[in-house]
Amino acid sequence: MRDKERNWKAKHPSYMTWCDIKQRCFNPNHKSYKYYGERGIGICDTWLDYKAFEKWLMAHDWQHGMTIDRIDNNGNYCPENCQVLTRSENSKKKTLDNQLGMC
Repeated sequence: MRDKERNWKAKHPSYMTWCDIKQRCFNPNHKSYKYYGERGIGICDTWLDYKAFEKWLMAHDWQHGMTIDRIDNNGNYCPENCQVLTRSENSKKKTLDNQLGMC
């Protein structure tokens, strides 16, 4: 990878989101690993490629500051189980999930 491309990716919010998801799922030293990787939550093979992940994000109108939410909290990060939400929508969903005992 060229230095210019590497520098861009390192600063781009969608790339940072992708890296954080991978860390939570695969890095036992990550602070949130116990909530993801340790529970068996992973990433589909397609999304292990950043370009495929980015293409999905853009097709779902993702913008900096939005979140990637897993519809089934026990499911993997994959197109069939994820949706793009604003932080406000995600907070409301978490509150509802807690009230319904889904967490």
